[in-house]
Amino acid sequence: AFENIATSTDNEEIAERSLLQAATQYEQAGNLIKAIVRYEKLRFKVPNSTKVAEALYKAATLSEKLPDYTRAAQNYIELVRVRPQSEYASKALFNAAVALENANKPDQAMNVYARYAQSFNDDADRHLEALLKVGEYAYKQGDYPKARQTFNQLHAAFQQFKAQGKMVDEFLPAQAQFMLAQIIFADYRKISIGTNFKADFARKQKLLNEVTLACRNTINYK
Repeated sequence: AFENIATSTDNEEIAERSLLQAATQYEQAGNLIKAIVRYEKLRFKVPNSTKVAEALYKAATLSEKLPDYTRAAQNYIELVRVRPQSEYASKALFNAAVALENANKPDQAMNVYARYAQSFNDDADRHLEALLKVGEYAYKQGDYPKARQTFNQLHAAFQQFKAQGKMVDEFLPAQAQFMLAQIIFADYRKISIGTNFKADFARKQKLLNEVTLACRNTINYK
């Protein structure tokens, strides 16, 4: 009944209320797919509704329960597109990246994590976790310059959050520091002692000292 009203009426307030009530009824009845469709419909039927962000967020969380992680990510990202200033936008973009990881789409997930880190810093732990994810993925792909840059960015953000008096999980910068140590150690292993013994040995010793310092810095976080 509510859905018929939403479809037939030109009154946006009635359409909004009817669609949301229909979605709620389907959700309570356990028909998540029909509930999701009704929540998604709101942005088309009543594009100026103040409930669009909330409805898309609901559609995304229900999609995760199915589970349909690709659809969840699409709804989260659509929320950010149509309501970038809403209270849901920050968490939605982060959740989109998580959903894409769960959907086995790591490249897309890392792009969204990077976008999140560039766009939002309202939640310190989520911001640092996003950077850690991007850095670890770059490391696994063998892109050490990007990994190093991202881990250094994480440390700078961590220090900034601390200076602002925000509580931050120190595991995140500790893990980044550990990964930096791994990158330096990989560089250390590449150097072989050749005919220019003195220069090669000096370079190898310098990197070994950097590895030792990086490991020590990791311990300091814990």
